Amino acid sequence: MISKERVGLFHVPIIMGKADLPHAEIERYVRVAMDTHGSYTSYYDADFNREITKNMPHREAMEAEMTEMAIDYLKMRQAPERIWKGVKPWYWFSVYQEGNSHTLHNHPGSAVAGTYYPYADENSVPIRFKHPSGNLIQMSEPKYGDQQCWHFHHPRTGDLNVWPPWLEHQIGRQGPVDHDKARIAISFNFGKPQ
Repeated sequence: MISKERVGLFHVPIIMGKADLPHAEIERYVRVAMDTHGSYTSYYDADFNREITKNMPHREAMEAEMTEMAIDYLKMRQAPERIWKGVKPWYWFSVYQEGNSHTLHNHPGSAVAGTYYPYADENSVPIRFKHPSGNLIQMSEPKYGDQQCWHFHHPRTGDLNVWPPWLEHQIGRQGPVDHDKARIAISFNFGKPQ
């Protein structure tokens, strides 16, 4: 009999945790601020992003939690300290009302990507992470379909997740949702690439 061992060749480390922050206060502030903005995200508007960040409640505590999680990730990956030393997270805000979505993308120019959710519930659209070899799997293993090519994370209030910046991910189209129950994501980049 041949000895067999199952080996995961493409393990992708993602750290998923819960932030210890006053989520409701952060949610209210972001919701009101983003209601004045003409887009679901502040990513493309540097001036607006600076303004909303400047007065955000518990900003320093949130940045500290993002930094701690990102550094834990980098240490787990045995990255040299120079990648994170003296670095602060750069982040932006997104509120997903009905019909909003975000295309497949990654985070170049960063050592870690992540998202904190001050508000998300069972109606919030999930984030989908694409397997790095997804195209090959789809071509060679048709019986497996989506479950082998994608990892779905259904966010809940307080989730704080980090992953490698090269890992492609997307947010599908948000279904019907009350205005004051829309999913809020504060996404961030951290660290200097090698």
